[in-house]
Amino acid sequence: MNKREGMMVAFFVLAFIGFFVWYDSGSKHMNGQSDNWSGKYMGHIEDGKKVREFTLTYEGEGDLEGLPVTYKMHAPNEVNNQGTKLLSNSEVRVEVTCSVCRLPLKSEEIKIHIEWDGKEEEFVLTD
Repeated sequence: MNKREGMMVAFFVLAFIGFFVWYDSGSKHMNGQSDNWSGKYMGHIEDGKKVREFTLTYEGEGDLEGLPVTYKMHAPNEVNNQGTKLLSNSEVRVEVTCSVCRLPLKSEEIKIHIEWDGKEEEFVLTD
């Protein structure tokens, strides 16, 4: 193998390793807001596990403590969560632990649809 071929092999090996380090590491933060809600996404590693954490905060009028809130979160091929939780301290927290997911999402946005007390809103979380 000549010097040029060796350099090419080294380049591809380093690029390959770099891709997997980028794919697997780091954290990601996204934020968004609607008329009555704000949302945050934070992806991080905790105790060796990958954690995707969503926080939806009610910022509207009135005390809705204990009210059921239905949510749908979607980013193509990466995030597809939905459910209903009770509002606690003006927040709904959703935590997803995964072993093979990416924390720095490929998607640049996560769409949020939220329903509460006969009302609904949509907004988008972005970088």
